[in-house]
Amino acid sequence: MVIDQFSPHQIIERALSRAIAKGATEAEVYVIESLSRNVIALRDKLENASAGHVVGVGLRVAIGKRIGIHGTTALSIENIDEAVDTALSIARVAPEDKDWVSLARGLGKSQVSGVYDKKTAETTLEYIANAIMNGIEVAKDVDKRIEPLASSISISVNRIIIANSYGESVERKSTKVLGSIEVKLREATKESVFGDSISTRSWREPEFIELSKNVAQKCLTFLGAKRIKTERMDVILRGKVFGAILETLLAPAISANNIQRNRSPLVGKLNESIFSDDLTILDDGTAEGSFASTEFDDEGIPTTKKYVVEKGVLRIYLYDTYTANKDRTKSTGNAYRRSISSTPIPWITNLIVIPGNQTLDDMIRDTKKGVLVYSTIGYWLSNPISGQLSATITHGYLIENGEIKQPVKGIVMSDDFYDLMKNRVIQLSKEVENYLGVYAPHIHLYDVQIAGE
Repeated sequence: MVIDQFSPHQIIERALSRAIAKGATEAEVYVIESLSRNVIALRDKLENASAGHVVGVGLRVAIGKRIGIHGTTALSIENIDEAVDTALSIARVAPEDKDWVSLARGLGKSQVSGVYDKKTAETTLEYIANAIMNGIEVAKDVDKRIEPLASSISISVNRIIIANSYGESVERKSTKVLGSIEVKLREATKESVFGDSISTRSWREPEFIELSKNVAQKCLTFLGAKRIKTERMDVILRGKVFGAILETLLAPAISANNIQRNRSPLVGKLNESIFSDDLTILDDGTAEGSFASTEFDDEGIPTTKKYVVEKGVLRIYLYDTYTANKDRTKSTGNAYRRSISSTPIPWITNLIVIPGNQTLDDMIRDTKKGVLVYSTIGYWLSNPISGQLSATITHGYLIENGEIKQPVKGIVMSDDFYDLMKNRVIQLSKEVENYLGVYAPHIHLYDVQIAGE
């Protein structure tokens, strides 16, 4: 990366020097360079292929207890100087923050492997396009009636540098892959649509091919899905569904930012039992090759492995530097920036649920009557402050006497998340699925409210 023939480190040095010279008591620079390759297919034809190269610089300055944040992607020496001056202008008019102590100190790295893959970084658009077309053909081979709707593969290569006016700096690079495919099947008046996705650190075409095959096979099984009657019954959540629910309801609740604002049902519940003792959940930013692993967080603090829930007991909240200083503790290495110009907040890295000892087939056999939930929509509207779960089941299977009887759809699952997790867990599976860095087994629950006809 070159900006007006200057290296990023020279840009950082200039920004920090200017900030201090013009009145900042401390300053921080966050630089991100992202290379991306994206291919999209609609139906069975390639629709779009693009490659991008974006560089952004985020500046955070303090004048005493007044904080200013500003970011820019218009990178020239003049624009960097202007961004520094803007951040300082914001700080001068900002109200004093009585809880401000300092920017992050003690920048460093944890030992993490498998977050950057050279082969993935060098993958060409042509190779990605061929993989998408191969995946489409595999899906169509499952059944001649299968119609591909949309497929996509996105590969990003990221480089991040964080430095501060205390003379500390860290740098990391990573690769990420997102792939998805959705297909449709029509038979007379019946129609089935199903899609799924993968999220990994490295590109492996066989994974996308397998995804495409599985999506087509599942689409066949959901043909003729219908609603069922309203009642309470067992529910088996697929690992990805369970993971999405944990990200929606648990992740905000364990963020110290929400704890300190009294916007979490877990306020004051450290070392109390909140879940079934069958549930142990880690936040681990150091897990080898995992989707959200990273050597340091978005403030440059080394990531860690820690128990969030240990045999049902809440053990820790997640902190960035600001919230940690406010509670007179240490950052857990969980700072996250939504953008280059946003304030860091505490958030999960990899949220990992320790699996159980049953298979999914075992769970189904153990169910007298229930629903196996394969995908949902609307779960993101669940309320993390109250803990109320609500999701519409778009793809599921009715289970009776240990056997899958029919596909179901259009029914709503609504219940108290914490009551479910504490009092109604039957078992967890051996199998684990990844939902964007939340690694969860299938979970079998009982007496769940299902609203249908």
